[in-house]
Formats: sequence, structure tokens, C-alpha cells
Amino acid sequence: MKKQIIIILLSFLALSINAITANQLQQMHNSGELIVGKGTANTEMEADKLALQDLAS
Repeated sequence: MKKQIIIILLSFLALSINAITANQLQQMHNSGELIVGKGTANTEMEADKLALQDLAS
């Protein structure tokens, strides 16, 4: 029983750390401190190209 509780607590800890990181990234993105280019495509190479084009525009 103790092992299950520890595993559950560690899982929640891992998820909360990830949420904090995602929240901080979103705050930085909204602050204007970052220049962000987004690209969505079927391949990574195409998405990268579109993201670079988005940065240039």
C-alpha cells in the first residue's frame, strides 16, 4: 500500500513540475521576450521551413 501511495505522489509531482514549466513557457511567450515562429506540416523539415518563414515575417 505504501509503495502505491509513493508512486501516485511521485506521478503527481512529475505532472506538476511539467505544468509549472509549461506555464512559465507560456508566460515568457506572452511577455514578448521571445521571438516565436510556428510551423505545422507533415514532415519535420517542412514544419521547420514554415517556422523560419513565420519568424521572418
